[in-house]
Amino acid sequence: MKKPKYKLSVIISARNEGQEVLNTLASLYATDPQGVEVILVNDHSEDWPKEIPEYKGLRVLTLELPYYGLYDAIYKASEIMFSDKLFFCNARCRFTPGWEQAFIKALDAEPHNLFSPTCAVLSYDNDKIEGAELRYGAKIDLFNDERQFKYYQLRAIKNKTHKPVAWFGGMAMNRDWFLKLGGFYPLQTRGAMNAYISFKVWKAGGEVKVLDTVIGNIFRETTSYPVTEAEQIYNYMVLAYVLRGTAFMEEIVRGLKDKRGIGLAKHAFLHKMVEIKFEREKLIKLKKRDITDLLT
Repeated sequence: MKKPKYKLSVIISARNEGQEVLNTLASLYATDPQGVEVILVNDHSEDWPKEIPEYKGLRVLTLELPYYGLYDAIYKASEIMFSDKLFFCNARCRFTPGWEQAFIKALDAEPHNLFSPTCAVLSYDNDKIEGAELRYGAKIDLFNDERQFKYYQLRAIKNKTHKPVAWFGGMAMNRDWFLKLGGFYPLQTRGAMNAYISFKVWKAGGEVKVLDTVIGNIFRETTSYPVTEAEQIYNYMVLAYVLRGTAFMEEIVRGLKDKRGIGLAKHAFLHKMVEIKFEREKLIKLKKRDITDLLT
């Protein structure tokens, strides 16, 4: 059977998002996207719509077990996608006409970059893009103390003067480049993903760019993924070690020594040490740029 050809694969991963799954699909298809397939991942949801409309190019991938959360859902979808470009986002997005062409054009021109949209900050009470505040990614300070561990993603960029860290209002990469960089592996569940993939791209010589095309994102106060404190600390340890080595990772640990999950995080880190070292060695071979200029 001949595989259909698409220019972009949109991966929407959702866990317990309820009606927002349908709202996001309706908004996406209202823009009449051209050359796009959509892989909707039901990531072990207890709150899932009873019926999903049959949109053109839409496939639903159901994960019956929780696996490792959001990251694993994206990998599962990347294994079955029919295009060589992926765009992944959550199920609380609102789209504007021509958004897909902007990403296709950008990835064709600069295949080793990571692209994010200009993000319109929405809420459940107001999901209209018109008049919404805009964000151009995020910036991250040196993440070596408890305050930064907890709040780094809230430091939004309100203009384009900073070099950005991608925001999960949407990210687009060439699939092969994403996999060659190791994607989010070996992070657990979710957390630190924005910084991890952004710094990987920078360290390997690419750039993180924010496009003018606007996609709205409804921000929620809590995650639908049951992320433990130990998993978040582990993710920060991986992020620090893969990108900057043992000394910086140990500095993270010292800054978080009073957190309850530190013991489990250390155990998980040691258990995965072979894979984590492999990711660091792979990035060292690809290295074309230091990431220091992204840290303020």
